[in-house]
Formats: sequence, C-alpha cells, structure tokens
Amino acid sequence: MEGVEKPGKSNTIANRQSEDARLAFEQLVERATQGDQDALCNLCEKIAKSVLFQVTHFLGGGQDGVEDVSQEVLVRVCENIGDLRSAKAFKVWLSRIIINEKNRYLAKNAKRTEVLNIEDYLENITEDNGEFLPQECAESAELRRAVMDIIDGLSMRQREAILLYYYEGLSVTQIAEAMEVTVQSASKHLILAREKLRRALRESTLDGRV
Repeated sequence: MEGVEKPGKSNTIANRQSEDARLAFEQLVERATQGDQDALCNLCEKIAKSVLFQVTHFLGGGQDGVEDVSQEVLVRVCENIGDLRSAKAFKVWLSRIIINEKNRYLAKNAKRTEVLNIEDYLENITEDNGEFLPQECAESAELRRAVMDIIDGLSMRQREAILLYYYEGLSVTQIAEAMEVTVQSASKHLILAREKLRRALRESTLDGRV
C-alpha cells in the first residue's frame, strides 16, 4: 500500500545511517593519523564528551580531577594519533589512554582539596548522559541517575569493564586490551559488575523498570 512504511524499513534506515556514521568517523580518524590538523581538531571535538563521561565515572562519579584528566587525555591523543595502527582500533586505543591517564592521576593525587567545576568544561554532563546508556535506562532520567550512582559505587575495575561494555560498545576481548588484563579477568569484572548492578536495582525503589 502506497505511503505505508514496510515493517523493518525504519530499522534498515537506522542501521544504514549508523554504518555511514561509523565509516565517516573512521575516515576522520584516518585523516588525523596522516597529519591532517583540521581532522585532528574535529576528532577531538567529537570525542570530548565521551572522554569526559568515561573519566567522570572511571573516577567514581566525583568531580575532583575530571577536568585535569580529560584535558590530558586529549593532549595524549593529539601527541600520539600518528602511532594508531588502524582507525578501527581507535575506541580501544582511546579507552586505554583514558584508563592510563586516570591511573596516573590517582597515583599522583591520592587526595586533593580542590574541587573542579566540570560544568565549565562541558555543560550539564549529569543530565546529558542518555546517549551513553542502554535504551531502557536512557528513557528515564530517574533510572539513569540511579544506574550511574550504582556504577560509581562499584570497584574501579568493575566500573571500567561495565562502562566500556555498555557505553563504549567494546567486546570483552577489546575491554581486556583497553584495561591491559586477560580476557578472563575482564570477563570476571564484567560479570561481577552486572550482578551487583542487577541486585542493587532489584533492591531499590526502581525495581521492575529494567
């Protein structure tokens, strides 16, 4: 019937758009690795939000140090982009840089008294996390906050594993590479994080929404 969208057509269009976006991003990364400074600037703008999100929650949701680590990550990207072996490996490579810079910050700053205002770096990060969350969680601001609070309370390695899996879309093998641990260790951290998240949600007032 004319004018009626066929079942599955919208999914096909969405998948095609997602694939086009992925290819365009990889092409941007490729140009940046070849020394295109405009492409590198564009790349940093595109990843800044994701970098800040990961750093914020790798540090347990606290604001202390987030801006410092995020800026250092972008510096490292600019300094080392030419060493990237493949545009397809960019997400794992970036996640490893973020984890390394986070660890370096924690090693140097066991305790700091200054609290940084990340709203000066990226406006309203807490309320704009939806795109990084699974769809069922992103639909509810209340549930989104609850999920992130639970994740921020996990151990450091569990936070890294669950964030890289759900919000960066990395496989367990890629997570292990980014975290520089064995696949078995990465899988264990992810399983424990999932179990704790599910248990905490069941015990909360948000039970039944996921």
